[in-house]
Amino acid sequence: MNIQKLNSIEDELVYLRKNTGFTLARFEDLITLPEVLGGKNLSFLQHKAKFIIAINMLGDKQSINCLLAAYGLKEGFDSIPLLKNRRKLYCTEHCLDRDRILYLERAAIKSLAKLLYTFDNDPMRLPNGYEQILSEAIKVYIVFEK
Repeated sequence: MNIQKLNSIEDELVYLRKNTGFTLARFEDLITLPEVLGGKNLSFLQHKAKFIIAINMLGDKQSINCLLAAYGLKEGFDSIPLLKNRRKLYCTEHCLDRDRILYLERAAIKSLAKLLYTFDNDPMRLPNGYEQILSEAIKVYIVFEK
């Protein structure tokens, strides 16, 4: 196990949740995370889809929701520009105190870093995410005619 790489993934996960969260501008500053999510040749939307898939693979619903909110990827949290405000809203919605949220985030980030590290050695194990991209990009309109 490459501890330095695992620590780099974890550091980038911590960096990415701050301020505006998972945005193109912040993601472009990273080195290791884009690599473990499939390489620099993927688009930002592909990386984002794979990242969301990886978070959902954690299994624990509370950890999943906590991370999606922290990264600004949960519906209703995507327009909140500061992590402290996303946390505040999450605390209010889930009747949790700030310390509990911090604990959940830290534990979930450690688990996510380990998960992403394993995908770095076998990137085929992480689903492609095209379905996620399509579901976010496609709008369906139904028109009834007489």
